[in-house]
Amino acid sequence: MKLGIDFGTSYTAAAAVVDGAIQAVRFDGGATQFRTAVYLPRYRAQAADFRADEGELARRLASARRAQAALARQLEALPAGPRLLSEAELETREREILRREWLREEAEQLDVAKALDHAVFGEAAVEEFMAAPDGALVESPKSMLGYRLAQGVREHIERIVTAVLRHVRETAEAQFGKSVTAATLGRPVVFKGTAGLESQRQAEDILRDSARRAGFAAIDFEFEPVAAALYHHDGLERAEDTLIVDVGGGTTDVTHALLGADQGPRVYGSWGEPVGGTDIDYFLNLYGLMPHFGRNRCQLGAHRYSEAANVRHVVEQRAFRQGDLSERAGEFAHRLARLQLDGGTTYLNYEAERAKIALAQTERTWVDLSRFEAGLLAELDAEHLARATGEVFPKLRRVLAQALAAMPASPERIFLTGGSSRSPLVQALVRELAPTVPLLVGNPSFSVVSGLALRAAGRYRLSPATA
Repeated sequence: MKLGIDFGTSYTAAAAVVDGAIQAVRFDGGATQFRTAVYLPRYRAQAADFRADEGELARRLASARRAQAALARQLEALPAGPRLLSEAELETREREILRREWLREEAEQLDVAKALDHAVFGEAAVEEFMAAPDGALVESPKSMLGYRLAQGVREHIERIVTAVLRHVRETAEAQFGKSVTAATLGRPVVFKGTAGLESQRQAEDILRDSARRAGFAAIDFEFEPVAAALYHHDGLERAEDTLIVDVGGGTTDVTHALLGADQGPRVYGSWGEPVGGTDIDYFLNLYGLMPHFGRNRCQLGAHRYSEAANVRHVVEQRAFRQGDLSERAGEFAHRLARLQLDGGTTYLNYEAERAKIALAQTERTWVDLSRFEAGLLAELDAEHLARATGEVFPKLRRVLAQALAAMPASPERIFLTGGSSRSPLVQALVRELAPTVPLLVGNPSFSVVSGLALRAAGRYRLSPATA
């Protein structure tokens, strides 16, 4: 069986064509998607698991023998002294020291391989992390795929992506009662990244390798806006020149296609920008919440606040949590120390997301910061949201304008989808750029994955040259 999988920045979904109809994979509680977040509970080392490094033990025993021989020479001049340890007692002591050191080291680090056996996914992952923050929470691993990654970080991300995709496969197999060995994976036109074309290749390589490790023997890819086009095409009765706009959590993608035609969908071009709804969350956090922790109000460097707000970048989160901030933070040192505790930055990010949604409907909202200082409350208003969207919307305008300029004539319709398409602000932006073109807002969560399921089922074939 072959699945269509929408591995998204914010949410992940999967679907398959069964008996001619698209069926969504149902996750916990019957949900058709889950938040792309993984909680790794800390593995508790057991003394019985300890295995001594015999080479290290031999080196320590040799050193202990030399020390005991020196002690024996000193004791010869004394009428009565302490009893020297036997060879067996020396070995027992050194082995016990090694065991205690191992237990301490195990307690200080997270064993990802062991933790993945007990990984928790979706909203439950966040809830578990907030309840037991001694483990690790990885959010939106997709947003990391295109960045330059040290080998250890890349391996860590690949393991996380593998765990998510294995969770999808095993859930689908349990639901459909069939072996799932193949998948069509959605991908943005442009991944977030730092190395141009190389970052795009790296991101796709990580996805492909992770899918194989998750049990998928056959993998292919489709642009996410093209998948949304296939879904929209499937419901049209007549040909329609359409601009598909997919505004997701981390990327915005646009495809121009002729849909509904008897000969099948015809894709003319696709464009992308690596920005989306989570970027608005980041800037709203940075501009609206971080001043309550001293941003632009103390001597602490601005990069520390960027690290704290960037919850989707595991390296920056680690740097923030491990940084010594007290000397330059002044009166904000106590709040920052609380923010550095596990769960602090995650809480702040979720509150920024909630505030973004609220401010699309009202002039102001409040964020409870009492977990960082008793009675602390942050007021966010439309000006904060405007500043945050001001960092993101110019890039959305650019990619939409680029697509519209490449078309020989205005499209007959714009089909808007993706998680961030729910936002009235995003809808208003699209209408502003194409005021005379009818706008159809599709299913924000199901359009892309439905198209991927159709693609996986072989209902439509698009040559790479047209996508």
